[in-house]
Amino acid sequence: MTSIKSEWISREQYAGLLGSFAQESVTLYHRLAWLDAVASGFHADVRFMQTLGAGGSALAVTPFMTKKKGPFRLIGTPLSGMYTEFCGPLLVEGLDPDTVEAVMTSQHRLLAQNGHYIEWGSKGEQRWAHSLASFGYVHTQRPTLVVDLSAGVDATWASFEGRARNMTRKSEKAGVVARTVTPDEAWIGAYYEMLRATFGRQGLAVPHPLSFYRQMIALSAAGNARCVAAEFEGRMVAACIFLVDRARMLYLSGVANEQGMTLAATSLLQWHAIREAIEAGVTEYDMGGLGVPSIDKFKRSFGGRDFAHHRWTYRSRLFGLAEPAALWLARKGWIRLGGK
Repeated sequence: MTSIKSEWISREQYAGLLGSFAQESVTLYHRLAWLDAVASGFHADVRFMQTLGAGGSALAVTPFMTKKKGPFRLIGTPLSGMYTEFCGPLLVEGLDPDTVEAVMTSQHRLLAQNGHYIEWGSKGEQRWAHSLASFGYVHTQRPTLVVDLSAGVDATWASFEGRARNMTRKSEKAGVVARTVTPDEAWIGAYYEMLRATFGRQGLAVPHPLSFYRQMIALSAAGNARCVAAEFEGRMVAACIFLVDRARMLYLSGVANEQGMTLAATSLLQWHAIREAIEAGVTEYDMGGLGVPSIDKFKRSFGGRDFAHHRWTYRSRLFGLAEPAALWLARKGWIRLGGK
């Protein structure tokens, strides 16, 4: 496998290569619309790598998000803190395990030349990740819930716990109205102010910048984001943002003020989004992760099965020696230090 070589390529080269890979493996997170949103929303750099085989044919391409934090270069596919569940390499079909391992070895070596902290993330288990442990990566799981929507509206409604159905009915009877909106600057601003107030009540700052939420305007126009608002007496009391990737939907972000919580508006929003998604042909709904008990209870009321996305993180020797800096970056959400 000595003929395998990885190199950085341009955005235009990457765009031209995407059509060479099985399209079912090209997720939203591999597409330029999302990568551009990350770059603009988080003021990050996005770089692209290809791995060439014998004869110069492309065996794999991978997009990477990068950030410079002090003396450290953070690189990830994806990188923590950038609202991206998973990414990783796109591989040509039919590669044998030895070639896949050689591709990953080549890509890791190029990354390690100037990356002090490196992340890889996958949806579930992927064969390309098996060799990462041998390079010193630490593995963690990110639990979530996945709701099967393939059975249709009535069966999905019946699969909810009684709590979810009751709260949805309560909200409807109270006069709350849910509707899908076309986001603009004004709507995004109102959404973010509601987020700010919610986090402020806990003495916290919103973990993601307004500049990222503004990217939902373009993503919505492209059909990759869906924004839903709950209104009571003409005022927005709750709202959610979902990502849509063909037959898959993700619960990206949600918020409610105190009145919205009292009126169970968040339950109505979930049902509204699920019903519209089913009508649009979505069959898989990811609830956006678990980890906060009170929110987990709400999410589990809509059914679903436990699922895990995976992350592998690598820290260079220099980064490992700078433990205070690493802890500071972890608190900011820019890196993961391992553990369960």
